[in-house]
Parts: sequence; C-alpha cells; structure tokens
Amino acid sequence: MKDLCFYFKGSWEIHRKIFISDSQIPYAQANGKVLLETRDNRDHYLFYHESGKLNIIEDNSEISFFRNYQYLFTEMGLDIYFDDLPTQKFYLYQQYFRKGSQLVTQEKHVCNKDLYNGRFEFLDDYNFMHYTSIYGPNKNYTIITEFTKRL
Repeated sequence: MKDLCFYFKGSWEIHRKIFISDSQIPYAQANGKVLLETRDNRDHYLFYHESGKLNIIEDNSEISFFRNYQYLFTEMGLDIYFDDLPTQKFYLYQQYFRKGSQLVTQEKHVCNKDLYNGRFEFLDDYNFMHYTSIYGPNKNYTIITEFTKRL
C-alpha cells in the first residue's frame, strides 16, 4: 500500500494518444502535467490533478483540458474516485487490483451504457503506462497515456 502511494506521489509529464475504433493512427494527441500530492494529511490518499493541451490531428485544433481524481491506496491495489465538483464528487470511477507489475480493473465502469476498462503497467521507477478502452453505443476508442516522473 505505501509502496504504491510512494511510487505515484510527485509530478509527472504525460503524453497521450487517443485512437478511434481499431485504427492504428491516432485521432488526437495530448501533452500535459500531472501532480499527485497529499491533502489534509489523509493516509493512503493522493489528490490527482492533470492539465494540458489536446490536439485533434484531423483539423489541428487544440483544446485545453484538466481532470481531478482522488487516489485511495488499498491492500488490494488502487481505488480511483472522481473529484470534480459538483456532479461527480467522490463517485467511484474504477478499482484496480495488483497483478504482477500491473494494476488491472476487476470490473468495468459503466457510464451511459459505455464500458470503461483500464490497466496500469509499471515500466520502472520513473515511467508507467495507463491504458483505457471505452466502448459501447456512444463511444469506441482507446486511450494510451505514458507517464514520466519529473525529477
């Protein structure tokens, strides 16, 4: 539990690619920053804040983005809660369980009939990947995010 919390804590750079359906060519790419920090002296919790710029490749448009989550480290792995006011405050997004050098979801998250599935893959002390697949009647894409720790 403390090992995962210690690993995630800090400042990260992210590079993200978004693929529509089964395409091998990215629909969009993003670059940004993530800060995972303690808040309110709560044990086993980190506050996650990401921000950056998303580039839609087709028309070269650029959009700013941000997202907040609460990371709760458990004996089994990691629970991620939305931390966006006012609609999704502390709503459970996904539970991840340890499986070797990965954290994998046990159940898919459902949102408007679309299914979200994800996994973390730890590469080394300063790099990890996060994979998310979303499919259903409204969405069908894959998001691959590379995290690099800023020293």
